[in-house]
Amino acid sequence: MLDLNRYRNLVFQGQVTNADRVMVERVNAAIQQIKALLATRAPLKEAASAV
Repeated sequence: MLDLNRYRNLVFQGQVTNADRVMVERVNAAIQQIKALLATRAPLKEAASAV
């Protein structure tokens, strides 16, 4: 995730002007992993009532 954040910062600051295919693929893979993690978590209301 740190590499992805560094890459985002370089793009945002204009130091990288061409998309790197490998980094775009890594970003897409990370998005899918985050979506999968969020799908397995209980909503906040359910988690709070379980305590």
